Amino acid sequence: MKQVSQAQIKRWKSQYGDVYAIEVKLDDKGKQKAVGYFRKPDLNIIAAASRFADTDPIKSGEVLLENCWLDGDDVIKTDDEAKMGVLTQLGKLFKIKEAEVKKL
Repeated sequence: MKQVSQAQIKRWKSQYGDVYAIEVKLDDKGKQKAVGYFRKPDLNIIAAASRFADTDPIKSGEVLLENCWLDGDDVIKTDDEAKMGVLTQLGKLFKIKEAEVKKL
């Protein structure tokens, strides 16, 4: 499992804001793991991914992965099952805030 220094994480945070580590279990017992380091997607990344959401959801997820990826174990990008595990978690990083409309 690839480790990055706290100094690197601090640099990423100053550049991108929130930084996340997503761990993927590579075997059934969870003894082998891979980790990827990601930034939170912004609206530009969400817009790029959304172009494929209806026609090719896998491609949509790959756009998120490629644009939010900072570093990590390459197996996440090459192993389809590991990639799908990360893609399901990446979609959870962008949280839409609750809003309400009030008629004035």
